[in-house]
Amino acid sequence: MRVFWRYSTVVLFSSVALLALGLQRALACDDSNVPEPHWVLGVGKADVTGPALGVVMMGYVDPQQKSSGIHMRQWSRAFVLEEPCDGDRVAIAVVDVAQIFGNVKQRVISRLQELLPGVYDQHNTIVTATHTHNGPGGYAGRWMYNLTSSGPQRDSVEPLVEGIAQSIAAAHESRIESRVWMHQSSLSGAGFNRSEPAYRANPQEEREAYGGDVDEEFVLLRFENTAGEPLGSVNWFAVHPVSLSALVSVISGDNKGLAAYLFEKRFQEIGREGFVGAFAQSNSGDVSPYPVTGPQEDDFVRNKRNAVLQFEKATESWENAETELNPRLEMVSVAVDMSSYQFQAKHLPGPVSTCSSALGVAFAAGTENGSPFPLFNEGTVYGDNWPKITLLPALQKCHGAKPILLPTGIMPTPWTDNVLPFQLLRIGNVVIAAIPSEINTMAGRRLRAALTAVFENSGVENPTVVLAALSNAFAHYVATPEEYSMQHYEGASTLYGEHTLDAFIDIFERLAGDLLGEPHGLPVVELPPWEETEIELRVFVDRLPDGAVFGEVIDQPQVAVARGNKAVARFWSAHPRQNFRSRDSFVSVQRLAGESWLEVWSDNDPDTIVQWNRDRRKRTQAEIEWHVSAETLPGSYRICHSGWSRLKRQAQPSSFTGCTLPFAIE
Repeated sequence: MRVFWRYSTVVLFSSVALLALGLQRALACDDSNVPEPHWVLGVGKADVTGPALGVVMMGYVDPQQKSSGIHMRQWSRAFVLEEPCDGDRVAIAVVDVAQIFGNVKQRVISRLQELLPGVYDQHNTIVTATHTHNGPGGYAGRWMYNLTSSGPQRDSVEPLVEGIAQSIAAAHESRIESRVWMHQSSLSGAGFNRSEPAYRANPQEEREAYGGDVDEEFVLLRFENTAGEPLGSVNWFAVHPVSLSALVSVISGDNKGLAAYLFEKRFQEIGREGFVGAFAQSNSGDVSPYPVTGPQEDDFVRNKRNAVLQFEKATESWENAETELNPRLEMVSVAVDMSSYQFQAKHLPGPVSTCSSALGVAFAAGTENGSPFPLFNEGTVYGDNWPKITLLPALQKCHGAKPILLPTGIMPTPWTDNVLPFQLLRIGNVVIAAIPSEINTMAGRRLRAALTAVFENSGVENPTVVLAALSNAFAHYVATPEEYSMQHYEGASTLYGEHTLDAFIDIFERLAGDLLGEPHGLPVVELPPWEETEIELRVFVDRLPDGAVFGEVIDQPQVAVARGNKAVARFWSAHPRQNFRSRDSFVSVQRLAGESWLEVWSDNDPDTIVQWNRDRRKRTQAEIEWHVSAETLPGSYRICHSGWSRLKRQAQPSSFTGCTLPFAIE
């Protein structure tokens, strides 16, 4: 209820400004006036941090990787772009999670209908994941993805859905006349192909034409108001956010989350507090942020190394963005049944078809970044090193080289999606393909080349095609047919058979025709409705040793800590799922300034880590580490911990705060 009234107040005070803006735009677009090339644009950001203790994380499929704390909070960063005359608009949300599932987007749209009735729907909203592997799971609508997290959990779903919706609503309400600039460049040294044998199965001539085994394209959009003041930006670059391994159990946005933090901080330091900078995902299916062979760095060291590379490239791109995008906005979307999509591929003699979704044996082998089931091996090919034995002959014949391990699409209740959403968005001469999968390097290159050719052949000058992977739904991987034949992890995880990529290309080419005034001819299919699964809302009871109080310090930091070292404190705490402290923090590192304590770090800052340990007697301790950087000002500091506790199941949680004694940073 508190959120509702806060939002209502924003709506009340912003309505007058939006009414004035609407009148101004109506006059500008009148036949007697020539409209200026200004977009109407807004940016927004909201906390989506899920349960920080006790939930198996999404990404590595490792039941041992249960959330135990927070390195950095998860965020949804949203952008609303609107044409100045006809009012067509699109909302794009970039979210610090592993995947966006169809049930999540559906619930986001339902929440937006409550906040902004009739404004945003499946057609004009794109929700895309950065793909961090260090966020809590348990929010998927398909059983397959909740297997290790003991089913869907309301504690995971609700903060995610609410935060995404609030970020879009905030972007909507902040709309002002703006300008959009684009910069296209390349970033090397931030990605490494983890599946070289499969990549080398692609034609040599094609590989040599690109010169590298990962896609280094970096595209950034710069958003400014008409006075030239920064509002926000979004960029797309292909790299897996797996800098932090499955051994790390604290919530984090990984390399893309840290890059966004650094980029936003850069603008905050010059007084642009509301700046929103998103680092979105592209064709990163087979791209690791570090070489998978040879000596390995500490997880947090390599995470920072990769994040800094992306941050520096974003800074350079921002400063060099000189291509202004005219306010032309077009979008088209369609749902396609991928279980039997028939089409004519350009390079094949006759029509082909995709298959009902299934995962192959090598899916269980895992990637080079982590192997959940070591009994299985990559490169397991049906009829080669796997016997020609099957209980599903028709389905196996369709999937060809992939020995079927899990026929996920033909279960009584499907474990994975067969019907997928496809979206194509044009912003000026930038074309964004919202892909509901992870897509490999060469597969993405082929899709981008095909779309570029469509727009160039139709007279669009210098089109820039962006691949926004992991958008709106999740259908595992898209590998090239050549990679599929090798049946490494990515090929075994290409759900709809060897023609999956060609089907994606055919669908997006048809959507491009739609944008250019040529009907796509795709069969009309509705996205299946998602049932509101009854999700358990767990109630936790907290206990303390006799004589202790919540927030009490168990272990104080050292009285003096040198820069470059750690200050560590332990507190009697409570289960962090009593209250997620959205738009707040469990941690406050404070510096004494005169007679006042000023917060300098929180649990969203990468220099702090908070972890909880809860014993069988329901007693919880929180340990907070502050890594004191060399740039920290000398002085007197303290560490404070806040939370909410509940002593009885029927009782309402109560807030608490505790602080250490002051200590010196030298």
